[in-house]
Amino acid sequence: SDGKVAFPNNTGNILQVVQTFKKDSFSTSNNSLTEITGFNVSIAKTSASNKLLITVDIGYGRSGRDSTEFVLYEDSSELTSVNSTGATNNRFMTDYNHLGDTTAETYSWYNISKTVLIDGQNDTSSHTYKVYAHSNAVTFYLNRRSYSYSEGTTSSITIMEVAA
Repeated sequence: SDGKVAFPNNTGNILQVVQTFKKDSFSTSNNSLTEITGFNVSIAKTSASNKLLITVDIGYGRSGRDSTEFVLYEDSSELTSVNSTGATNNRFMTDYNHLGDTTAETYSWYNISKTVLIDGQNDTSSHTYKVYAHSNAVTFYLNRRSYSYSEGTTSSITIMEVAA
């Protein structure tokens, strides 16, 4: 009678979507995990029991032949529940691609993406999700290849609140 559509059971409905784009480049040669500055998004669930569907899309290059690791953080803590298990380095996402030589590696760039469904904190407070990264013994470049700035991309974090 009020003109609004009412769903008797809204389980699984998307209630809100937040997204951030990282458009500029970022680099680090730190051999330990480093927060990618300016690459975070905050969300407050409308109900503590709802879930969060998080998608991380990253474009990057590196200065040599080695692995690149990415870790997802919620506020100041690593979300270990989404990491792999059974390896020496258990990470959210890892890329290990050795091209023919270091020169070929510096001309290349990669795109990596992952989506996870998590419970998140059991509250309706705002929480910030961010990505830490590093490449072992080489320089990591977000949104560009190592060789030059002539080609670039954007990286994003998208979070959807899913009704429980």
